[in-house]
Amino acid sequence: MQNIFKKEQIYYKKLFSKCRKHWSENSPVRKECLKNSCIKNDDGEEKWICTHCLAYKAASERDVDHIDPVGSNSPKNREEFIHYFNKMDCSVTNLQVLCKKCHKMKTKTDLLNKKVNKMISEIKYFCECFGFASTSVEKLAYSHIKKLHNVSKKVLMSSEEKKEKFEKKFVELLKKYC
Repeated sequence: MQNIFKKEQIYYKKLFSKCRKHWSENSPVRKECLKNSCIKNDDGEEKWICTHCLAYKAASERDVDHIDPVGSNSPKNREEFIHYFNKMDCSVTNLQVLCKKCHKMKTKTDLLNKKVNKMISEIKYFCECFGFASTSVEKLAYSHIKKLHNVSKKVLMSSEEKKEKFEKKFVELLKKYC
């Protein structure tokens, strides 16, 4: 039985990867987003404006980003595939052009947001299960996670050393308050 689930996961992972590739090469909405942010200079050369840093970028230096993230996890079943596909196939108002550097930073922030929100949910659930919902334990843990989350947005992992320090501090606080 487990073998069937593994095959299903592989199938949907490959299917989603192919859909995402096809979307990036052929989506009329993606093309419209690029067209809307394209500027031609006096030489007729096309440049794109990064929505985040407002720098002009060549085609090789720009990406189209989903403002509301599609997600980086591959779908494991049909329902997850449909959910991801519907988020990917969005309107132009959910797309923006970013330079590769800003896109990488936004993706890291999106993933961190997802992890932090999951931790907060788990802490709330734990506190509710053990009757701590009205105590300061939940509030304290929640406030520390939020503080770390806000710090992470500013730092955005400009170096591996900062990333390691951040993760170490995060784990220390979780052990201390959870």
